[in-house]
Amino acid sequence: MTTLSLLFAASVPAAEDWLRVIRRSHRMSLIASIDLAASGTDGLDAALAAHPRAAVAVFCAGPREASRIAERLARHEGPSVLYPTPARPCDGPRVQIAQGWLTLSGVGALERLLAPGRAQSVRLAVRGLPEGPARGLGPALTHAAGLVARLGREVEVRHAVLATEELLQVSLRVDAVPWELEVAPRGQSLELVARTGEGDYAWIVDGVSETLRRPRAEARAIPAAPWAERCLRQLEAPARGASLKDAERARAIVDAVEAALERPLPPDRVVVGSLEDGLGPLGLSGELPLTAPLAPLAPPRFDLPIELTSYALGLKPAVFLTVAPQDEARVRALLPGHVERVERRVEVGPGDRWLDDRARGEPRIELYAARDPDALRRLVQLQTSDPSLHLGAIGALLGYPACCVQAFASLGDRSDNGYNRIAAAARTSVGGPWPALLDDTSLKLLPHFPCTYRCERSLDAARALLEALADEAPALHRAVRAYLGGPVLYFDHDHQLRFRGEATGGGVRYTSVAIPWSRSEPFAALAGAIAEGDRLTLGDDALIVHRGEATRFVLARTDPHLGVLMPFSARAD
Repeated sequence: MTTLSLLFAASVPAAEDWLRVIRRSHRMSLIASIDLAASGTDGLDAALAAHPRAAVAVFCAGPREASRIAERLARHEGPSVLYPTPARPCDGPRVQIAQGWLTLSGVGALERLLAPGRAQSVRLAVRGLPEGPARGLGPALTHAAGLVARLGREVEVRHAVLATEELLQVSLRVDAVPWELEVAPRGQSLELVARTGEGDYAWIVDGVSETLRRPRAEARAIPAAPWAERCLRQLEAPARGASLKDAERARAIVDAVEAALERPLPPDRVVVGSLEDGLGPLGLSGELPLTAPLAPLAPPRFDLPIELTSYALGLKPAVFLTVAPQDEARVRALLPGHVERVERRVEVGPGDRWLDDRARGEPRIELYAARDPDALRRLVQLQTSDPSLHLGAIGALLGYPACCVQAFASLGDRSDNGYNRIAAAARTSVGGPWPALLDDTSLKLLPHFPCTYRCERSLDAARALLEALADEAPALHRAVRAYLGGPVLYFDHDHQLRFRGEATGGGVRYTSVAIPWSRSEPFAALAGAIAEGDRLTLGDDALIVHRGEATRFVLARTDPHLGVLMPFSARAD
């Protein structure tokens, strides 16, 4: 039995599953392990040069890093397997993509079943990824598209709709056969049903086993080999995996779906981890120049909840506030109309993520107020029973724009306020600045999340509130106006950069940079380094900071879902 001499390179702890399989294997001999997060591509380049015919397994931090690694592997003489699918697949006949659905045993049977002329229609439902839940619809669709591309030569996207931000439905024609594809990010399963003249055939995968059901025959189930093992077996039998050409075809299907949707897919859910070991959790790689960390500049402070002002001035029909017990009496005294209170606990984690458990966390008081007592009773009843089930009614009672309530309801998990902002940005059309009054990244004028950062009804509400502040609290009005007004580079709630300047094509020109709070010294150092420049370019592959005509520094980008430039400007108010 031939033993494969193997180079292994990885950027993230999730690659441990691959490393365990390699160490247990009798068919692979690990000759070098490279930490991409620490050494960048230099360490991999040196290992490839030293072992030109070795097999290579690379587990990247994201699709952008995978694109850069794929270009190196394409020139390597030995076989290689790469994860995840590159953002821009290149050509390389010896490079395999870790595409877990395609390495399952049932794929060969499906290829025979779906030979031209046999199937009348196909329904494919995919939940998550072969290795587990996906971060978003994008990765789940990419893997599903890889399977579709394997099972058909000609693929046409006829129609696509987002039932919610976590459920995609696509109508296809695959080799002239109608297909219905449904994709969701959560889960680890796949079900394909092919209707034929003989009856329905079904292939069902649940992460543990795969089952084939045939007309007039007993179902046949076999255990599914673990995902990491299947990925690494692609080095031994590449024909069972996905090539870079396969990845390119899958990418074309994803692009066609986005074209049919007339918008990008909803962004992935990414949790930014500790920056203790570098900027990798921000999707950035490289060295910063030595500069002083930037001190935070806090947003204007409201002594009372800003929603209280809107309600007290008659700008809202009702209000729902969560306050600390020691503030209850002061806030309640300023609420006109009828008031009810509910005790609860609140736990807010890093990144402005709320835990949906009213029995955990710090004690808080919910205050509900409305001038109409019937509306108040209805609001309390709905909010304290199952608010997710009654979002539309609650939003109407509170005077929120219906378009914003509908967009919020489509999010599925709404507890991560940082993600809610990134999702609103993804829904906002490009071209021209966004109104600064709707910038809720560190200072929220409105209690709801806008459907887009161009929402006219939300902007009208923000303008009305600001006009009221000019009369009722002129100092606060001036502070808010001075704080809001420039672009924001947003990674998550704890990691955001505010610019005094204007967005340009693919970047921002600025005179100063601020951070609203400092959660980590490395991020403050990044902000300090950016503050030394006057122009930032955020491209697909790199974040580049300039000063005049000179380039101050360059950081490679590893993940397309980390770092969103939001082009807010007071000119759009």
